[in-house]
This record gives sequence, structure tokens and C-alpha cells, in this order.
Amino acid sequence: MPLGPEPSIVPVLMFHSVGLRHLPWAWNHLSEPLERFTAFLDYLARNNFHTIGFGELRAHMTGEQRAPDQSIVLTFDDGYLDNWVYVAPLLEKYGFRGTVFASTDFIDPGSGLRPSLSDAWSGTTGSGELAPAGFMNADELRAVDRSGILDVQSHARTHTWHYTGPRIVGWHRTAPPSPWPWMAWNARPDRKPFYLTEDQSGFVLPGTPVLEHACALVARRFVPDPDAVEAVRRAVLPLLEAGTTPAGRQRLVDLAGSITGPDGLPGQWESEQKREARTTEEIAGSRRTLGEMLDKPIDTICWPAGGSDEFCEQAAEDAGYASWTLRSSQQRDKRNRPGADPRGIRRLGGQRWVHFRGRSLGEGGTGYQRLQIDAHRGSAAAGALLRAYKLLKWARLVPAGT
Repeated sequence: MPLGPEPSIVPVLMFHSVGLRHLPWAWNHLSEPLERFTAFLDYLARNNFHTIGFGELRAHMTGEQRAPDQSIVLTFDDGYLDNWVYVAPLLEKYGFRGTVFASTDFIDPGSGLRPSLSDAWSGTTGSGELAPAGFMNADELRAVDRSGILDVQSHARTHTWHYTGPRIVGWHRTAPPSPWPWMAWNARPDRKPFYLTEDQSGFVLPGTPVLEHACALVARRFVPDPDAVEAVRRAVLPLLEAGTTPAGRQRLVDLAGSITGPDGLPGQWESEQKREARTTEEIAGSRRTLGEMLDKPIDTICWPAGGSDEFCEQAAEDAGYASWTLRSSQQRDKRNRPGADPRGIRRLGGQRWVHFRGRSLGEGGTGYQRLQIDAHRGSAAAGALLRAYKLLKWARLVPAGT
């Protein structure tokens, strides 16, 4: 293994949101603080990184055209409004570009271009007046795509989760933030674009049991009997608030079990044929919707929450996608280099969260991000330093944020 990074490996970094860490949101850890994201772009610029898109990455992997040294791909999942408000202006400022993966159910139904950081810099709006929470609308997606700053690609349609069996794993409470916001999405799909800006906990009745679940594209849906769900909900409701302790949670489980029996809630599973038809429409339908909206072919899909299987990949190929992102557990040793299969693209977490032996150790600094990138590119020195850093972080010898 070389001491330094291998120039032919192109890292693809995964981000989501920027600047929304303050929101009462179950997944606000996915939002990179604005100042840290800006510092990271500054690091890339100072170290002569060159951003490319997926078309150039595939050409590099097939050997058709080699990407410039220090090439990197920046991706942003979900289509958050902050990608328009913050990310696009910052990328343009540094001469960078990226890819945004949009889920079509979450596209804001409004129109027009909302104020962005560019407007704050020009003085036409105050920085305190920027409202980055939410999702981009069609006009904003078209604007970032046509500018060349953010290439819009598919993140499937629903980006939700479905029940997969009768076992109860939790209970819905109305106090936000809900750890299962997708329950509200499934109850009111028309309000999905607004879940970051409104309290949707009332869309689901308190005490509703949460069942075992999986990402929509791989879930064979289980539909519980509504009368049984309501019977359990009514029974546990008086004890719901006391059910936040281990003993209280056990009482809720025992009470529910006395109603449902050892097999859990009664219900029915969808057939595998229906699951495949639903999944195919998610994959092909999102490509069609975005293609018509943006007037271009959509050639790359990123699996929501990494939920995919071999059927999904075949459905994507049949729908006309040229590539898809790999699941985190899939082909761990693969790197985006010449000679590698260009259909499956390996991504690397772009945020600073440090994981070691299955534990989250908090956030690192820009130096940690640099070690991750260089280790991913095959640098033995960076790999050794990264392992040492994680050990020190695990031993609490490295301050938070360093």
C-alpha cells in the first residue's frame, strides 16, 4: 500500500443538509453546521481538489477519459431547501459543483426562487431573513441544475419506511421530535415536503404501536388489522407517558401482548409480486418525473437510507439508470478507479461523525475529514493515523470537534 493517496481513486462524499442542526428534528445530526461546511470547502480549495460529476466519474472508471488528479464528487441527499439557500452559493463561490439526489414526493409544491446566501451577499436580503428549512421546489431544482452547480439526480420517490411484520417496537407520542417521522409521511403523503417546518405529530394518534419496519424499496409491506391497532392504542394510552422508563416500557409490552397474543398484531403481507411492482414504479417513476421536470435524462439513483437489493439494481438498470450508489455494507473494499464497474458507486461519509467498533464517538474536525479521504484513497500513512485518531477518541484523549 502506498504511503500517499492513489491519484486514480475518486472519492464520492455524502452530505445531506447544511445549517439545520438547530431544528427539533430526529435526524438533525445529518445537517453539517454552516461554518464547518464552509471550512471544508476552503480546505478542498487550498489543496487543489477538483469537483466532477457522475458522468465524468463513469468515464474515468471505464477508462474513456481520466479525471484530473485530486478529483472528488460532492453529493447531497434528499433535496433540502438549504441546498439552494446555502450549498449552491457556497459551491459557486469556490468554483465547485456537486450532485443533489431528490426524492420526488418531497419536492415543495410552491413556485419561484426563495432568497439565498447569494442575495444576502449582494445586500438584497438580510442573512437573518434566510429561511433554509424545508425542501426545494421545481423552480429551484431547475435553477441549480441548469446553472451546472448542482446536478439533480434521483433519490427514488417516497423515501419512507414500511412495516414488515407484526412485532411492536415502539409507541407514537405527540411530543416532537418523533423518532419515526415517516409515520406522519405515510399518514399524510401530501404534507411530506413540510415536515421540517410544521409539527406533524398529530397526524398519527398517540399510543399508536410502531411495528418492525424497513426501507420502502426493500420492504415487503405488512398491513396490520386496524381494529387490533386501535384496541392496543386505547389500552396503552393511559400508561404511555409512564412508558419512557425501562419498567414502563415493559408494562406497555406486556399489556399489548395480553391483547395481541405472542404472535403480535394480526394483519397481512403484500405479495412479492406487488412489492416488486411498487419498487419498480418508485425507481422508474422518479426518473420519469425528474426527467420531465428538468428536461434531461436522469442517469444516477441514490438509494434512500441505503435500502436496496439485487432486484432494485436490476430495476434501475432496466429503467435506464447508468449507475447507482452502493449500500454501506456492500463491496466495502471497492474504490471508484479505472477498471471498476461504473454501475455501482462507492460513497464515503462527508460529515465529521466518528465511528469506532460500532460506537459513535462524536464529531471530528477538518483534519479527521482529510484523514478519511486520504485513507479511502489508499494512503497507508493516513490509514494508520486514522486508526490512531479513533483509538485516542475512544479513550477520550481527543477533545470534541477536533
